[in-house]
Amino acid sequence: MKSYIIHRSIRSRATLYGLSIERFAIFMSSVILSLLMIIFSFGFGMVIFMMLWNTLLYIALLRVKAFPTSRIPGQYPDFISCKQLGLASYED
Repeated sequence: MKSYIIHRSIRSRATLYGLSIERFAIFMSSVILSLLMIIFSFGFGMVIFMMLWNTLLYIALLRVKAFPTSRIPGQYPDFISCKQLGLASYED
């Protein structure tokens, strides 16, 4: 039977293509800019250069994924709940 990890673990380690969200945004920005460069200055050399650039950027971002992006320890709570913590009753 397949087991699933709990939700708080998913939130603390969200990744896309093996990259954190911040690094994935950098990578996608590079991909979009390289597509624009290929469209507006089309050439076979440009296509090869942009493919090489994006591949090297992806590898570099994978290599530095071991370094934490946030400097705040304990950023995520230990327990996630939707229960209201106030003293007001439900009708208020």
